[in-house]
Amino acid sequence: MRQHLQVLAYGSFRHAQGNQAAQVHFVQAYVRLLEQQGIPFEWSGMRVLDTIVRHLRLPHGHAHIDDPVLVHAQFAFWARNIWDVIRSVYHDDPALIPDRRRLDQRAAEVGGTREMTSFRDDELGTLAAAFGFYRARSSARLSATEVVDTHFVPALLDTELGFQGEGTRFVRRPRTDDGDVHESRMLSHCSKSARRYRDGRPDVVNQIYRAVCVRLDRATDDTDPLTSRYRDLIAAYNRCHPGSTVARLHVPTDDFPERRAGGDRG
Repeated sequence: MRQHLQVLAYGSFRHAQGNQAAQVHFVQAYVRLLEQQGIPFEWSGMRVLDTIVRHLRLPHGHAHIDDPVLVHAQFAFWARNIWDVIRSVYHDDPALIPDRRRLDQRAAEVGGTREMTSFRDDELGTLAAAFGFYRARSSARLSATEVVDTHFVPALLDTELGFQGEGTRFVRRPRTDDGDVHESRMLSHCSKSARRYRDGRPDVVNQIYRAVCVRLDRATDDTDPLTSRYRDLIAAYNRCHPGSTVARLHVPTDDFPERRAGGDRG
């Protein structure tokens, strides 16, 4: 259990790439995969999460944040959000998902203020809207793959497009490790996922990104709302990388071994 809580507390932050709405969808997909695969949770997990987040630091290469209170507040805030998602999925109870009022209370409880970027009014409004999808009773039986297809991939494309110079918040990755400021993290994660599948040891994160690849393989039809967005992302990436253009920013499903991601049904 602790391993999965560690990934949810820290990994969800990395895979969100600064987009808290994307973090909601990543956590939802991850927890639903665990539930679908019959992996149990001990109900002491919130105490474990609190212990984990007390020791978390920003990922390597992340923009430096001078205020340690903000760093801790962000991780503590999300520990509570993650626990709500776990309880909601495992108890089949969408009402356990936080609404805007609860998010405001939670931000204050962990020391967040409106002056902190993560807790601004517009940021919490966007976050509440993302959680709102999962407060609806109709969302209760969504599979992990359906969450990836419907919510995570669109949020991921928007986030990635922003870092190719199309964003309003960042037009490049605010890196401190001299890495590519227009790197496609989506492509990196998809490539790692394919390698782990070929090695016969995919974890839950790898299963999520295989599902991302399956969805993007289908983004070829002009009637598909993702198709134009994905084409825009590829074009923007190629403008930022004129010497190393690409035809796609995911790994074709044919490059994965014949094994289903754990969230697939049917």
